[in-house]
This record gives sequence, C-alpha cells and structure tokens, in this order.
Amino acid sequence: MRIAVLGTFLKDRIIDQDGRVTESKGGLFYTIDALRAICAEDDVVSPISYVGRDFKEEVFAHFKEDARIDLSGVVLYDGLNNCVELRYVTTERREERSLHPMPSLTVEQLKPFLDYDLFVANFISGWEAQLTEFRKFASRFKGLVAMDVHSLTLERSKEGFRRLRKIENIEAWIEFAKIIQCNETEFQQITELNPESFYKLFCFNHKKIVNLTFGKRGSLHVYRNGEKVEQIWVGAEQRVNVIDPTGCGDVFLAGFVYFYSAGNSVRSAAEKANTLAAVAGSKKGLLEWQELRDGFNHLVG
Repeated sequence: MRIAVLGTFLKDRIIDQDGRVTESKGGLFYTIDALRAICAEDDVVSPISYVGRDFKEEVFAHFKEDARIDLSGVVLYDGLNNCVELRYVTTERREERSLHPMPSLTVEQLKPFLDYDLFVANFISGWEAQLTEFRKFASRFKGLVAMDVHSLTLERSKEGFRRLRKIENIEAWIEFAKIIQCNETEFQQITELNPESFYKLFCFNHKKIVNLTFGKRGSLHVYRNGEKVEQIWVGAEQRVNVIDPTGCGDVFLAGFVYFYSAGNSVRSAAEKANTLAAVAGSKKGLLEWQELRDGFNHLVG
C-alpha cells in the first residue's frame, strides 16, 4: 500500500501534573512511527508537512534508515517549527499552547499523492490545509480518505493558547472521508447529537465509519450494516499500563486505518488499534518504532 499522511511534525514539551517536564518529538511522528511498526516491507508511507528550518535535520535523520518512508511531501519552511506545550491537569485532560505556527498546505502541494491508496488527514495543528484546499484534494482522491478532526476544534489565541471552539461546517470537512475519528471532547464540538443520530444525518448514505475514542475506557465505532446503524464498543487494552496518553489518538488512527484497509473488520481493526495505542503510551514521550512493533507483536501474537 501507498499511504500519504497529512499532519504536522511537532516539538513537544510535556508537563506532568507533578511538574516534571519531558521534551520529545510529537505530532505527526506518532502517526508515521505507528505505521512503521505495522507496515509491510513493500509499503510506502509519505508524510506531508511543513518543517521549520530549525527542525529539518532532526526530521530527516529520524527517518533516514527506513526505505519505506518517502519524504518528498515534506516542505521546508524558512521559519521556526511549530512547538507545542502540553500541561496535564489530569491524566487525560490537558492545556495546550502552540508556538510558531506554520502555513497551510495547498492542493498543488498535495497533488503528487492523488494516486495513493490511502490518504490520512490528521489535523494536529488544525491548519494543515484550509477547508477549500482540503476539499479540492479529497474530492479527487480515488482511494480511501481518513481524517482525525483533532485540532479543527481548537482556536489559537495570540499568545498561542488553544481553546475549544464549535465547528459549524463539519459536513463540508467530512464529506469525502470514509473514516472519521475524534475523541469525546472533540465530538461535542462538532455536534449536539448523539453518535447514532449524527451518523444517520451525515454519514449513513455514504457508508462512513465514525470512530470515537475515550482514552482508557476504549472506543466506540459507528457504521452502516445493510440498512441498519451498528454501534460497537471496544474496550481499551488492559494488559498495558498507559502512563503517557500523548499521541495515543494519532497511533490509534494509524492502526485502525491500516488494519481496516488490509481487510480487517471494524471490530478487529479497532481491537488492534487499541492495543497499538496502549503500547505507544507505555512510556513517556515518543516510543521508538521498533519497540512499538515488538510490544504490539508480543500482545497480538
């Protein structure tokens, strides 16, 4: 498979409840390294992201020994790279500050990936592509489109603080996506409906899959089965102690899209994605992709 992934490579500064600070690579690294952990040797993964001049060497060095990673979609930005400070208030609730935002990508920059099998849009910053440009590309893409709503639900103050905002035009964002993911809080920003009613209104006719993630509680998956709306709950992986949830949603997205595209059922893809995400959260910061691969394979056999 050839997989194009839109997102943002970040510098993360993670502040625990007790004040401990961990500095780590973040954002799109989580999604790409999750794919590295599960992809076959003949798969191609192409991240699409701006990278600041201060972060270029680190990004390219991170992937230099993996022939599956194609960096032709990385666009150099003559400015500082986006940096995010995550301050955890509880184990799953956090305050976010985004510094040095980078520009949005255009449809011309996305066009080289139109013939790929999968296009995964992970709106890590929320401005990876503007709605018009995203729709132009997604409407012409012939493969499977997946998206994580993510930071589309966050506005940014002048000081960089992120605050929740309602999305009034969610139908326009998700129209061309087969798989839509968001967490519990993000879902509340895109609709006041319950998951089944939301699905019937926006997704039923196009047979989409809506994945709602609930952290340590697991995930809910809504999809069409014949003329019925199915909802299945998949519990979180209990064999792993998750100590850092940062990036787990990004890892879940990568796992679900890949396993589903490889022929797994919705339930099976979700179970594997939950396990992959739990392993990713078993240590502070970004886990080495080889360690993620080995931990996942140990659990799934």
